Amino acid sequence: MLGILLFSILQTYIITGEKQQSAYGDDWNDLNGFRDEVSNLGIETTALISSPLLLTEIDQPEQAIFVISGVERDTISLPKFTGDESIVDFREADGYTSSEISAISDFVDSGGTLLLMDDFGYSASLADEYGLTYSGHHLYDGEAWARELDFNFVWVNETSAFNFTSTSGSVAA
Repeated sequence: MLGILLFSILQTYIITGEKQQSAYGDDWNDLNGFRDEVSNLGIETTALISSPLLLTEIDQPEQAIFVISGVERDTISLPKFTGDESIVDFREADGYTSSEISAISDFVDSGGTLLLMDDFGYSASLADEYGLTYSGHHLYDGEAWARELDFNFVWVNETSAFNFTSTSGSVAA
């Protein structure tokens, strides 16, 4: 049993995870283009790679923008006291912990700006805080695949890849 516990802890240091959405990488899912555009506008950028709990340390939140480009981890569910009728909650929402959501909310309430760029991933619990929900539909940018199209190309938010002419949800309407 001790061996399994030690292996579980050590594997986080031995097995490297796939890095995604890096502001310094140039892969298809990285954000270096976004960072370059922001830097070209003369805006200083800083990477916060540990926890949104550090947002409470910002002296002038009204001069800061917290950019979230997807959450790559799930929360660890630890029991917590809720202060309501359920008393103890044994499960956190996916993505950010309730403490992190509270820190982000306090940052925004103090004048900070939040830019949330995610699909239907782990940021849903944070979006819920602001009354936003994800539909679960894929949003396709046609220009990403056909560069000859200009900015006037209309994006398609689709529910069914087979049916664009009917509301019945079936292929043969």
